[in-house]
Amino acid sequence: MMKAITANELKTKGVSSIDAALKDEGEAIISVRGQDRYVVLDLETYNRLRVCELEAALYEARREVARGEVTEEPVDEHIARIQEDRSMRFRILYPDSYNKKAARFINGQGRG
Repeated sequence: MMKAITANELKTKGVSSIDAALKDEGEAIISVRGQDRYVVLDLETYNRLRVCELEAALYEARREVARGEVTEEPVDEHIARIQEDRSMRFRILYPDSYNKKAARFINGQGRG
């Protein structure tokens, strides 16, 4: 079970309370007013979890490529498609207020 650190303990003892909690395990919970709110990880544990997350994303990307769920296009076409997608989403969400000022904002050409 993860070691728990209270917010008050963290406030009074500072980082030493985290060091003590992480001594035996690579993670600890910080509770605020009796409610578990945060998890603190040592750097080794964080890096291990990050690698797992990146490997899962790579696995999913490879599956999408194998299923043919990808689009190959030049960069300029890709950017134009993304801008059009964003523009269309805005028109669907705000059809009555769509105007040139909003279009400039959506396309990254200024705040209008």
